[in-house]
Amino acid sequence: MGELKPELKAVLRAAWQGATAEGTGLAGDAFGDATARAELVYEVVRFFYDEAKFRTPGPSEEQEELAKVGDAVRGYADEMYALMRRH
Repeated sequence: MGELKPELKAVLRAAWQGATAEGTGLAGDAFGDATARAELVYEVVRFFYDEAKFRTPGPSEEQEELAKVGDAVRGYADEMYALMRRH
């Protein structure tokens, strides 16, 4: 298993730091920003799931496991949204 390449880390870091509630309709505070970042994480996981499902030959178990990760991350994003709504 390898580490992420520095170039990819830089892109992901920039996306993470740029994921704010500004212009999204979410609350413009730390909770809105956390929700925006959670959505980013979900989109990244969905990207890999879609790649595994539609573009990469591999075992169905890989797709099933990525689907579980996607479900967990969707739960994380939903929790951040609920937390934002409570504050």
